[in-house]
Amino acid sequence: EEAEGLVPYGPVLPMDPKRVLSYSHSVAGIRAIRAAPTHLESTSLVAAYGLDLFFTRTSPSGTFDQLSPSFSKTNLIVTILALTIGCVVGGPLVRRKVTKQAW
Repeated sequence: EEAEGLVPYGPVLPMDPKRVLSYSHSVAGIRAIRAAPTHLESTSLVAAYGLDLFFTRTSPSGTFDQLSPSFSKTNLIVTILALTIGCVVGGPLVRRKVTKQAW
């Protein structure tokens, strides 16, 4: 079970202090908690209101699927174009070489 990363069964889920949305503030007199999805995968917006107001963005699965701010879209497009051109030019060359070797 440990090698596969499985958690042993327990009748009660333990409280993970790293998964608490507000680390150092208490929200007094909560009347409701609302959550809404965002256009980013695995990210939600959470609002709690009552006497106090609390709002945060949370990523329960982590931000593994989000691009970093330094991600270069230009480099990605140039790479895709170069690979496409390579396939268009290289495909017929490879087919021609295979045909010559067959004869």
